[in-house]
Amino acid sequence: MSACLTATGADATGHLPPSKGRKGDPDLGGKDGLVAHSLATALVAAGMSAVIGWDGSVDDRAATLFATRLYQDLARQGDLAEAAGDARRTLLKSAEPVVRADWHLARLWLGPARGGPVVAGIRKRTLIPAPTAPQPSWAASRTCR
Repeated sequence: MSACLTATGADATGHLPPSKGRKGDPDLGGKDGLVAHSLATALVAAGMSAVIGWDGSVDDRAATLFATRLYQDLARQGDLAEAAGDARRTLLKSAEPVVRADWHLARLWLGPARGGPVVAGIRKRTLIPAPTAPQPSWAASRTCR
């Protein structure tokens, strides 16, 4: 699934407004110009405390840089809204024009509780090893020569 347009806001009828280059654009074969509700809106409406999405297609380098900065801040137990803002500023300050051009497309949608902690508690988690998949019966009978 593409993350592009995950945070584009819906209009009063619950549909994304059609625009040039978007799904629903009559020039691109869209029949009625209506596109489904945004994924971010649907997730917040379903009870998610916060959703991060993009309000358009972005360069891969911009998305990667945004995510890197966001997760660095969150790993230090930073506030989600501040981490998203810092990540956007990181894009804005980039020396690469193609990365800088996408800084404003990152969106943070907060649910009714206004976000909340991304990770609660300070207890160290332990890793649980993945179960070993059983070998198919045909694999045991074959030998490589």
